[in-house]
Formats: sequence, structure tokens, C-alpha cells
Amino acid sequence: MEKIKVLYLSSGSSVHTIRWVNSLSMRSDLVINLVSQHKIIDDLSEKVIFNLLPFNGSFGYLFNFFKLKQIIRDWKPDLIHANYATGYGLTANLLNFHPLILSAWGSDIFEFPKKSYFHSKLLEFNLNNADIILSTSIIMAKEIKNFTKNKKVIITPFGVDTNQFKKKKIQNKKESITIGTIKNLSSIYGIDILIKGFEIAYKKLLKSDIALAKKMRLKIVGSGEQKEELLNLISSLGLKDIASIQDRVKHNLVPLEMEEISIFCALSRQESFGVAVLEASALGIPVITSNKGGLPEVVINGVTGIIIEKLNAECASKAISKLVRDQELRIIFGKNGMKFVKNKYNWNDSIDRILQLYKSLLSR
Repeated sequence: MEKIKVLYLSSGSSVHTIRWVNSLSMRSDLVINLVSQHKIIDDLSEKVIFNLLPFNGSFGYLFNFFKLKQIIRDWKPDLIHANYATGYGLTANLLNFHPLILSAWGSDIFEFPKKSYFHSKLLEFNLNNADIILSTSIIMAKEIKNFTKNKKVIITPFGVDTNQFKKKKIQNKKESITIGTIKNLSSIYGIDILIKGFEIAYKKLLKSDIALAKKMRLKIVGSGEQKEELLNLISSLGLKDIASIQDRVKHNLVPLEMEEISIFCALSRQESFGVAVLEASALGIPVITSNKGGLPEVVINGVTGIIIEKLNAECASKAISKLVRDQELRIIFGKNGMKFVKNKYNWNDSIDRILQLYKSLLSR
């Protein structure tokens, strides 16, 4: 059987891109050619062909047209799978190559069209050129349909590799209780709310149970434009001795960092899905999330974690306090989370779903 040649048009600087192409390239009936205007920032499998485009930035999505035409002419892909409905979606649209699969990622759907009428129409233009549109969450699929004309939108959630994200550590009652997150340090991810919520919970607990309060720690792992602002916030709230911000780590090291976290928080102002929440659940870590975007789809409220209804520091502090005080509840949520991920968000199932889409598209 001939292998399916997939030109995978996506950002090489995204850990999600690397996860997808590395795993897809392991399938015996696929050849993956990652084409990107962004440099690789994580470990790329030697089975993945990589082409770095000559132009970057916003105009790169236009200027790389001729180089991409040359790659298509020389390599002769069976299909193109473009990721991100705006930038790379525009490039794919200009190529006029079919079959074309377009994966939406989040901000391209929830934020980009709000910038102006032109941005909205550009998104509509790109989406309607695709043969199939993929969405990681139900809520984003509904939003996509506002910009499309009877286009098929298929849910393809990020899964979790449960061999990589597998609980190893059993927390000792005497150990610290670490509240934390692993995210890009951007305003949209609400890390400022986490810090403020932690501070309220910590200072209230100091008055009622000082021994328990002294076990509390705050751990943030990530890089981004908000780092200095968040460090200043930690300092201004008097948390420097018990709170830390560590630089982003490669994805293969995320489980090690996550295992140091007792309660995982994702208090995003907007998020299309929430794969980090599922990774925490796979490790048996109870989670606290906002009710924004696709986050409620990856948490069973009161079963695997807590969804706070109002995104503010006070509500965050109440959820944090509840889980800090109740170790048994943390254990129950953690066990339920592992079952939830195993049954619904297995990574191999996610790859199987994409492979079947490729085959079905080419058999038409």
C-alpha cells in the first residue's frame, strides 16, 4: 500500500504541532512533511520531513506562496493539512490545493474576527475554502459555524499520552501543597487571577490553620510577555518566599514539572480546549478551571475538579482553599481524572481519528 503524503502546514514553534507530526509520522501508512515559517523549538522526529519557509511575520503568509508552490510541485503531496485558520489558513487558501483540511486552534476563531470587518471576512474566506474543518472543542465548532456555509466541522480533541503522563509520585501528608500551572505567560491565561486567588487563600488560612498555610506553595512554569508583570505582582503581594516562576520546559519534561503540583489551575479568560488540564488529570492531579471556552469540556465539575463560575480572585481563592483543606477530596478528584482521560482522551485515539479522516478524504 502506498503511503499517504501529507503536507502539514503549521507553526514549528508550537509544541502542539510537534506532538501531532511526531505521532503521525510513526504511522506506517503516512509520510509527514512539516512546512513552516516558524523555527522548530522542540524535538522533531527524524521521520518528519521539515521545510523552513524563507519569509516570516504577517507578510510571510503571502510571500511564501512561491516557495510552497515549488515544494508542492517537487514533493507532490496527497493532501494539505493547514493549522490555524488565519495565517497558515490564508496561505493554504492562496495555494488553491485540494483536498485541504483546516484545523482551527482558538484565538483564530474567538479573537481574530473581532478585530475588524476585514478580519472577520478573511476568516470566513479561509474557512469556506477548506474541504474539512477540524475543531478541538464543541464550543469552538459552534463558533466556526457562524463563519461557514454548510461546511463540515469535525471535533478532533487533543488527547493525552497516558504512557508519558502517568502517575508515579504519591504525595506525603507532610509535604508541601503546591498550587500551580504550566502555561504561556500571557494575559489571556489569567495567571494574575491565580496569583491573587492564591494570596487570598493563603492569608485567610494563616488566620485559621497556620500549619496548613505554611505548606502552601505557588508554582508557575512558562515564558511570555507577562513575566515581569507577574513577578512584580508576586513581590507586591508578599509571596516571594513561597511563589516561583520557572521558564518554559520542553514537552517531554512537563510531566516531571507537573508531578510537583498538588492542585493544577487553568483560570483562562479564553481557551479553546485545555490540554494541560487533561495532562494534569492523567497524572491524578485535581484541577481548578474557569468556565471559559472549551475548559468546561475537559473537567467534570465536582468529579475531576472544580469549575469556578465567576472568573475573579475571590472565587479562585475559595476553590483553592477547599482543595487545600481536603486532602481526601484531592485524591478522589485525581483518581476520577485519570479514569476520565483514559476513557475519553487517549492520544492514540486522537491520532487514529486524524488518520481515518485523511483516508476518507482521499477515497472520495
